[in-house]
Amino acid sequence: GRRPEFIFTQPTLYVAWTIPTCLFIILWEKRKDARFWVTGVGFLAGLFPVLGFIPFAFQNHSTVADRYVYLPMLFAAVGLALAVKHITQYPLSRVAAVWILLLSILSFRQVSVWENSAHLYSHAMDVNPQSAIAYNNLASIAVKRDLYEEAIELYKQALRCHPPNDEPRKNLVKVYLAMGKVDEAAFMFAPTTLGQRVGDKAYVELAALALEWKFPIVAETLRKDLANQRQG
Repeated sequence: GRRPEFIFTQPTLYVAWTIPTCLFIILWEKRKDARFWVTGVGFLAGLFPVLGFIPFAFQNHSTVADRYVYLPMLFAAVGLALAVKHITQYPLSRVAAVWILLLSILSFRQVSVWENSAHLYSHAMDVNPQSAIAYNNLASIAVKRDLYEEAIELYKQALRCHPPNDEPRKNLVKVYLAMGKVDEAAFMFAPTTLGQRVGDKAYVELAALALEWKFPIVAETLRKDLANQRQG
């Protein structure tokens, strides 16, 4: 997703400041009308907590999300309505009406993206092929459909997109345990260099997770594997 480290590598960072600057200029021109200031300040106040000045957990996935502007857009809509109301010249009023109509059509089309979770995350993956959260959530949907092999590939792709994110790794371990692939689960749980076996501690912790995730047979298999390793 659009994490901070990604945003700071994009050239758009150097022109993004022009948008709030233009909004400020418009508000300054309308400074005698308190209604415009109320809508402008309301928009900024609703958006400020998620602008990234104060770090928050979801930045591990993305700094931006549609839901961040649900409340601020109420103030933006009121401000737009006030601006259109002040347009008295006939040609400009027609242009404003066509513009609002086009925005309405685009909004209606965008709603279809939320048809279901699979459609939403497939769209996210198309827009941003490096979105780890999209691959991870599509994999979880595949697991619910018992499409384990497809889920494994999607979880692996999520890890490739954002290696520090442990959630896809944990989900991948869970899928391997559900399939009874103990060795793969153990390796993914505690990766080792080529030729080294997974440590005893990893097997013990993995067995505990198998019980927690209600895989008692797999947990017993892990205990037997550990016992065999220790005897060997």
